[in-house]
Amino acid sequence: MGRATGKIICGGGLFRDAPLFHELAVCGESLGDVVGGGDMENASRRWEVYAEESLIGSGIYSSYEKNRGNLERANELSQGAGRAGTKAGIAVAAGAVTVGATVAAVGLSAPLAVLTCGSVGAVTAAAATAGVQSVNGEINEGDVVGNALMGGMAGCVAGGLAARSAAVAGAADSQVATTGALGMSRLAGAAKVPLMPINSLTILALTAKPNF
Repeated sequence: MGRATGKIICGGGLFRDAPLFHELAVCGESLGDVVGGGDMENASRRWEVYAEESLIGSGIYSSYEKNRGNLERANELSQGAGRAGTKAGIAVAAGAVTVGATVAAVGLSAPLAVLTCGSVGAVTAAAATAGVQSVNGEINEGDVVGNALMGGMAGCVAGGLAARSAAVAGAADSQVATTGALGMSRLAGAAKVPLMPINSLTILALTAKPNF
């Protein structure tokens, strides 16, 4: 319960391997360790792992060790930063594909939008998970399948929301157009005043002076 609370407070580990999101994920996990039972040792260990395998943390740590003359250690940390950068690129690319599919689904019918976004979400999540784990040297099939299911569910929800927002926007535009047309019709009706035909007899009648 405490770990879940920590993840919710600090972002839940969304796009975990992307810069800034990685830091948020570690914050959430370490906070969860503390909240969930005061496990300071495990919370500290998470930051040690972060320092070894993160784009920002390992890069800073590598520069620090290099300045101290520990070139071998600095090289190890630099390699860790490189692996983290590869994983971050995979995560960002997966996110871009997912967002693009959701935007493209706007205007589609609800069933088609749900199917499209759900399929893209499942495939993208599975591919991203496999790609990130391949950088670590081991692919867990259970993680790939589990994340594919979660990605598919999230995609279905996003597709449904996209279709609904498009439908609501279309209904609003239709109502505005109908209201505008009705208003113009009323104005045109009010402006229909019978006019006197203009001809030579009318002009003589209007300009003639009464003879009293």
